Order: sequence, then C-alpha cells, then structure tokens
Amino acid sequence: MPRAFTIIALAALTACGPNTRHVDLSRARDSLVAEMQRIAGPTALSCGLVALHEERATPFACAYLAESKGQSFWVAAQLRGIDSQVWRGIARGPDGNVWYITFDSDVSGGYSYAAKPRTTSVACRSVQISVDAAEPFSCDVTRP
Repeated sequence: MPRAFTIIALAALTACGPNTRHVDLSRARDSLVAEMQRIAGPTALSCGLVALHEERATPFACAYLAESKGQSFWVAAQLRGIDSQVWRGIARGPDGNVWYITFDSDVSGGYSYAAKPRTTSVACRSVQISVDAAEPFSCDVTRP
C-alpha cells in the first residue's frame, strides 16, 4: 500500500471517530457555574472549581466554614469520567437550602455524533463534604 494512501486512510478513520463529537467544555462548564451562582445568589462566597488532581482542602474548607456559618456559597470538583468531563458541586442559597449540582459533558456516553452536556440539581436535606473521597459530596435527599 502506498504511503500517501495509508496516511489519508488513517486521517479519514480518525475524522470518523468519537473525537469529532464536539462540545465547548469551557462554555458547557459555565452552565454548572451559572446554576450554582443562580442557587447561591449574587452575594455568595465562591469557594471555587477544583479540577481533577488539584488540591481540594482549601476550597472544601471554604465551603465547610461557609456552611457552618449559614452563609451562601458554592464549590465544585471535577471527577474522573470515562468518556466525558464530570463535575459535582454544592451550593447553599440565601434561604439556607443546599443543592447538589452535577455536570456531565456528554450524557450519551459517547454514542452520539454530537455531545449532549447536562447540568442537573437536586435539593438536599443535608450534605457531607469529603476531601479524600472519590465522590466529594454526599446529598441526603430524604424528606421528613
């Protein structure tokens, strides 16, 4: 097989693969931040976004302190995704309600031509923050 044909064939196969699914991750992740800011309100403390493999202790301590003081805040951490970017966050609103927010850059699992990002939120009765756990936030959605 001529070398030029091999290169063209490889390029064509690469172009047809899952790498062509496109989502602007910074814009999509903005939906996570926007949801947390909407819940927490304009005066909330921004404890930050913690990317994969970044130190969680300081942002999580910020969230823990804000929660203990009854202050509005938001914080999120990136988790290891299999085929997409995955983030989890919590936000406390001025009304004292705490929400668990999730973001997945492609809920289709990579089986669709176009990525399908999704941000969801659920109210928590209580929330646990864990610096070292794979899932940094635990939300108790049980209602009394």
